[in-house]
Amino acid sequence: MLLASIPAIIPGGSGLLLLLLFLYLLPTAVAVKRAHHQLPAILIVNVFLGWTFLGWVIALAMAFTAVDPPPPKQAARPGPPGVDASPVD
Repeated sequence: MLLASIPAIIPGGSGLLLLLLFLYLLPTAVAVKRAHHQLPAILIVNVFLGWTFLGWVIALAMAFTAVDPPPPKQAARPGPPGVDASPVD
């Protein structure tokens, strides 16, 4: 209720509200920017526990942990010797 009344109390309060929302979701934004493999877990911790300062710090720490590289793409293996693997028209 208090946050909803900020724009009415403070001139330019909608900008303040957007800034507070951005800061609250900063751990999720960092994880998205880094294409973090644990993005869903970071989002859950951020949204549900971020209001406790400790939950927000944990989500931020998770967002800055090492990112697993994507698995290497495997080249298509050819079929058995003597078999043409080209597509049939």
